[in-house]
Amino acid sequence: MSEIEMLEALPLWSAPPRIVPIAGGRTNRNFAVHDGERSYFARIGEDLPHHRIDRQIERQAVTLAAAEEITPPLVYARDGLLVTGFIDGTTLHKHLFEDRHLEAIAALLRRLHQIPAESLPAFSPTDSALSYLDMLPDAALPIERQRLAARLSMLPAGAPLCLVHADLIPENFIERTGGLQIVDWEYAGRGVPETDLASVIANFDLDDRQTSTLLAAYGPYSSGLLAAMREASIIREYLWCLIQARHTDELGDLIEYTNLCRQRLLEIGL
Repeated sequence: MSEIEMLEALPLWSAPPRIVPIAGGRTNRNFAVHDGERSYFARIGEDLPHHRIDRQIERQAVTLAAAEEITPPLVYARDGLLVTGFIDGTTLHKHLFEDRHLEAIAALLRRLHQIPAESLPAFSPTDSALSYLDMLPDAALPIERQRLAARLSMLPAGAPLCLVHADLIPENFIERTGGLQIVDWEYAGRGVPETDLASVIANFDLDDRQTSTLLAAYGPYSSGLLAAMREASIIREYLWCLIQARHTDELGDLIEYTNLCRQRLLEIGL
């Protein structure tokens, strides 16, 4: 059975749905499903132990975030197939955003970080990066292993306090009427708020003024943890690229993205 046939067979639709593949998604396959006048987002993906992606954990995170309207409501989740409401909006881009977007992101993250998420496993970009480093042979590392390990050993993980998204690239924010929502909860877990703040700063390539705008709008945070999480997030994202390249035959834009992540490593002295 094809993936579209799998979606067509779900007991959710009032009539045979119209299903349209959505480009993108390095660790899953995405579809828009139109059932009469209603539209849904469908994702098909397996557990990916090398990325610590567990679809049951993803479902729990989506359920928690949807309860606060931070992400669309969950409609169906089973056997690696997840269906949510569809967001009719515009994806953010790191070169096309304004201060009002930073203020909206800060407000959204404040709400997200009020969710305790006791049932989810702890997430730390430091621990995640060390896990990736253990998986990679020396030949795959353009940077000396000991140098990366020594840098990571200096970065605290922080005590996990709340729900964190942990993958806040611009494409995971969608602006719609009524404000922003966040999608793609594959890496979510329980962590420190500074993890998500650092993820936005690093992945949007914010300059000092933009960073100040984001942090002033967010409110209290630990500057020490934020600096550590930013370094850990940059290292983790680069190692993610190296791991992903070893587990896919479809590189797509991965080479370009890896080069971008390598440039960010250079900027923090690695």
